[in-house]
Amino acid sequence: MSSSEDAARSDEETKGKKRRAPAKKATKEKAPAKKKGKKAPPKKRTKKDPNEPKRGSTAYQMYAKERRAELKSENPELKFGEISKKISPEWKNMSKEDKKKWEDLAKKDKERYEREMEEYKNKKEDEGSDEDDDNGDDESS
Repeated sequence: MSSSEDAARSDEETKGKKRRAPAKKATKEKAPAKKKGKKAPPKKRTKKDPNEPKRGSTAYQMYAKERRAELKSENPELKFGEISKKISPEWKNMSKEDKKKWEDLAKKDKERYEREMEEYKNKKEDEGSDEDDDNGDDESS
C-alpha cells in the first residue's frame, strides 16, 4: 500500500468517530477552596510613633484643602465627596502656571518633612545608644 492509500483509508475510518481532545499536561493541584465562615483575625499593625513627623502634603492636597474651605463656606450643604468631585476637575484643568504656586508649597513641605525626619532618626539613634550604655555593666571599675 502506498502512503496516499493509507491516508485515504485512515480518513474513512475516522469519519464517523469523534476526535479526542489532546492530553492535558500535568499541573499542580489546586489548593482546596477556603471554607466560608469564620475569618482569620486581622493582622496587628505595628504602632506608629506619635513623635514621628507627618509626611509632606502633595500640591493637590494643599490646593484641595484651601479650595474645600472656600466651597464649604459658599455651599455648607455640600458633602465631602461632592466637594471633591468639584475640586478634582478644577485641578486637572488648571494651567501649569497656576499649579506652580501649589507645587512650590508642596516642595517646601517635603523639605520640612525630610529635615524633621532626619532630626527624628538622629534622636532615635541617640536614645538607642543611651540604652546600650545603661545596661548595668560597669567595665570602668
